[in-house]
Amino acid sequence: MSENVDVSQPHQVLRTPLEIASTLQLLVNTRAPLTLTFPQQGKSFRTYLVQVDSDRHTLALDEIISHDAAAFLKDGEPYRIESSHGGVLIAWECSSYLRSCTTGGLHCYQMSMPYEVMYFQRRNAFRARLRSAQRIDIYLDGDKLRRNGALRGRLLEISATGCSVSFDGNLEDQLRIGCIYERMSASAPLDVNLTMLEIRHLRYEARIDRTFAGVRFHNLNGLMQRKVQSFVNQLQREARRAENDED
Repeated sequence: MSENVDVSQPHQVLRTPLEIASTLQLLVNTRAPLTLTFPQQGKSFRTYLVQVDSDRHTLALDEIISHDAAAFLKDGEPYRIESSHGGVLIAWECSSYLRSCTTGGLHCYQMSMPYEVMYFQRRNAFRARLRSAQRIDIYLDGDKLRRNGALRGRLLEISATGCSVSFDGNLEDQLRIGCIYERMSASAPLDVNLTMLEIRHLRYEARIDRTFAGVRFHNLNGLMQRKVQSFVNQLQREARRAENDED
């Protein structure tokens, strides 16, 4: 996964307005996507930072076209924003109200500058790739897929923090980047059940008629964390043995 971040590791916290403004301006300049997550609702939405006003201590976010997001913001739900730049995850917690405004003739949302912004270093989590003979089926389900039913796919890679999967056909209209899905299970030998996940990357390959997705695990309990890590360690040992045999 490209978003391997170990939040237990030391991280830098920016607290001065100048540091925060200059750091967030990088996200504007590079047009880096932001993920706005409502933890209590288990839902995420994609947006962009379009303006940093250091004089007024405000930020402007691109319009979020979602009735759910608008309702959550109106109800004062706390949310988290995260993005990345230069190999570092940039994140901050929010509880301030987003006010509708216009910037450069475009409708957007204005919010207060955060009091602190966190830098999380990426973790070099081992990505274990399954061999072609190792087939593990995954099943993705939840309220967001109720209309079309559960999706069946195949596990390709896995790390302690997420995995890569593939599905038959074009699912770009069914799956959404930044969206959290309530239930994912995996067949033996991984044998993981009822795991929440977030779609971080999505692409359709028309040549082979398959959709590939990179996902990040959400709220893994202790037992599931141990099962995933144990499986990753097992694949790592097998990969090392295969390399030694080739040598």
